[in-house]
Amino acid sequence: MGLLIDTHYHMHPAHRASVAVKSLLANLDTLRRTGPGTDDDLAAVLVAVDARDPLADLRANRDSLRGDGIALQTDVARGTPGGTITCTCDGVTATLFPGRQFLSTERIEVIALGDMTAPAAPAPLSKILASIEGAGCVAVIPWSPGRWTAKRGRSINEALASREKGRILLGEIALRPALAPVTRVHRAAGDRGAPFLYGTDPLPARGDERMGGRFATRFPALSASTYTPSAAREEAARGRAVAAGSRNGFFEAAFRYARHCAGRALRT
Repeated sequence: MGLLIDTHYHMHPAHRASVAVKSLLANLDTLRRTGPGTDDDLAAVLVAVDARDPLADLRANRDSLRGDGIALQTDVARGTPGGTITCTCDGVTATLFPGRQFLSTERIEVIALGDMTAPAAPAPLSKILASIEGAGCVAVIPWSPGRWTAKRGRSINEALASREKGRILLGEIALRPALAPVTRVHRAAGDRGAPFLYGTDPLPARGDERMGGRFATRFPALSASTYTPSAAREEAARGRAVAAGSRNGFFEAAFRYARHCAGRALRT
C-alpha cells in the first residue's frame, strides 16, 4: 500500500464542486490503475488561496454533493482545526488534507502543507518560510511562470542554501510544459539533492477543475492514515517521492493559461 497524492490542488469559486471532486477521483484512480501501486490510497492537498476555507466550503455543500452521488466524511481527529475530508463517488475514495498558499513581497508563491490561517499581508520570503516552520507545517515552493528565474530565482536558491537539505521542498506542477527548459533553481536543487513534490495547480477558470489528480506524487511507504506534512517531507528527502502522471504539453498549458487570462479579463 502506498499513497498517490496531488500535492498542489485548488478548488476556486469559479469551479463546479461536483465536477472538481469527480474529476479528482477519476484522474487519481486512472493513475493508480495504470501505475505500479494498484492498491495505493488516493489523496490531495486542498490549498486555500485567500481567506476562504475550501474544506469548509465543501462541508457546507454536503447536501448538494450528495445529490450528485458524492459522499463526504469529515475526520476532525487529524491534529488540525478543520480536520480532513474523505470523498467517495462511484466506489472511488480520496482524502483531502489542508494546505495554504502565500505570496511573498518578492512575488514568490509558497505552499504550506498543513492547516494555517490566511496571511494578514504579504511578507518577505524568509518570514513566510519561518512562519510556516513555526506553525509546524512544511514549506513547498512551487514552480510558477517567471518566478524561478532572474532575481526571484536567486532568492529561492538563497533560501534553499540557507536551510538544511530537505527542509524546504520544491513543487513541480502540471502547468510547466513538458518541454520547458530547466531553470537555475532546477539545476541548483539537483546539485543539493533538494526534493520535489508533484501536483496539478488548477487555475481559477471554469473548466480547469477537471485537471485535479492528473499529475501527482507517489509515496510508496505512506498511506492516507499515516500521511502528515512532516512524514511527506521526510519521505521526499529520502528520495521516496516519485512523479505520477505527466505535465501538460506546450499547447495544453498554453490553452489553460489563455482560458485563465480570458476569464480574468471578463471579471475586471
